[in-house]
Amino acid sequence: MACLFFVGRIIISDLYSMQDNPRNGMLRPSARRPRAFEFSSKSWDIYRGMEAWNNWYHVSGTTYGTWLPGDPRGWQERKHRKHIAGDYRNPPPKGSGVTRLRRSRILLQNPPVHLGPTQREFAGKTLIEMFVTDGVEPLALSVDAIHYHILAKFPDKKVRPWVGRAKLHAYHLLRRRWQIKKLWARLCHVTPISDQDHRTRVFQYRCDHNKQGGWVWTFREGLYWSV
Repeated sequence: MACLFFVGRIIISDLYSMQDNPRNGMLRPSARRPRAFEFSSKSWDIYRGMEAWNNWYHVSGTTYGTWLPGDPRGWQERKHRKHIAGDYRNPPPKGSGVTRLRRSRILLQNPPVHLGPTQREFAGKTLIEMFVTDGVEPLALSVDAIHYHILAKFPDKKVRPWVGRAKLHAYHLLRRRWQIKKLWARLCHVTPISDQDHRTRVFQYRCDHNKQGGWVWTFREGLYWSV
């Protein structure tokens, strides 16, 4: 697996081209570091009580309005104001969040976002584009109608600002092309990778995601593309 990582770094550093592409509307992203790094914040992996192996993380999230408080798959209140039993592996009792979910849907300012096949590919490529520009080393990334998953090595432990910067870049380009008003749900779920075996399992899981209709990219494909 060490060899796999080494080859991935060669592909990312040597094959990636950041030239503007008028055909697909991708622009050269700014190299400015996110402002969030100017402020001190508690590291996510320290908050979880787990140290990331060599700054590798598995990041996941959803599109706007597709996983709301009260969802039968489970949810968490903002800043954990209230403990909610269960998660997507062990859902909460059936019907326990019906009222909360109804209220969450009423509060939505725009319809939930479901990405089509072309939009999934475009969003995934723009995310990778920004990650590589910022020095993040993506190993695998997948985007389906309502979810995204990222396996990457980050420059430091403050993962969410890096992911937020890439999400913002993707949003601006999709808004220009499809006139969308919303794209991503706020924040993301960050899981530190514990060791090499953990990274291998997550990588394989991401590679299998295309069987579910998602767009999947891995370092093996390189970073040249055209839409």
